[in-house]
Amino acid sequence: MKHPMKRLLMGLLLLSSVLAPFCAQAEDSAFPGRKLFFSVPVMELTELYKKIDQVVVVDVRSKFEFDTLQIKGAMNIPLADRAFGSRVSALRKTNNDKPIVFYCNGRSCLKSYEAVIKAKTNRVTDVHAFDAGIIEWAKAYPQHAVLLGKSPVSPSDLIDDDKFQAHLLTPDEFVTLISPKTLVIDVRDTFQRADMVVLSEPVAHFGLDDRAQLSQYIERAKKEKKTLMVFDAVGQQVRWLQYYLKREGLKDYYFMKGGADAYTKRAAT
Repeated sequence: MKHPMKRLLMGLLLLSSVLAPFCAQAEDSAFPGRKLFFSVPVMELTELYKKIDQVVVVDVRSKFEFDTLQIKGAMNIPLADRAFGSRVSALRKTNNDKPIVFYCNGRSCLKSYEAVIKAKTNRVTDVHAFDAGIIEWAKAYPQHAVLLGKSPVSPSDLIDDDKFQAHLLTPDEFVTLISPKTLVIDVRDTFQRADMVVLSEPVAHFGLDDRAQLSQYIERAKKEKKTLMVFDAVGQQVRWLQYYLKREGLKDYYFMKGGADAYTKRAAT
């Protein structure tokens, strides 16, 4: 009996060595950032859940994204904040014995890795990237997530890709639809708009953090029965705006696929 068992174990070891490269390739394709940032330590979904009370969780997205959907108990230090390094350094001083875990939107988002690099540059150690992102976290652990100020999160309230794609228009389709029956909003940040003018039609300009303006235009679109048309820099921030539009009961709206970046590339060809 010993010999067959030994042969079985040897066979399993051989099989694992053969499959290892394929498993690594699968992981690279599922988490493309890991290959680019191979020196960044990552924390897996279940690992973070088990250690959630033993780590400091930092959301490195914009305030608007953070206010929309976040890990319960996380703090927000946007990677774009010029004081990011000093804020993380200060955080380390007040939490000297806990690992710091950064997260952003998901597997294709690189901000969590970049946050680790930036933190290390500022001599902050024991930092990790949770690169599965907020959506996977909210689906797996809704009781530990907050959506528009409410927790737990109902999985049915999470907007999937199909619902998001249903409100996307290509730049050409977006421009063609503009008429007196539409309201067009450019929600890029001021510095994003500085060197790139998009569209010549009447366009409102304000960032998503300007809640008063945002609410005003949502109400105006409903009252005047106009289609709300919104574009950002690269087509990512509008995904989080969709949660607010859904909450406010607005159904007639569209986003520009790829944002201003796609529009300018289309105009250049």
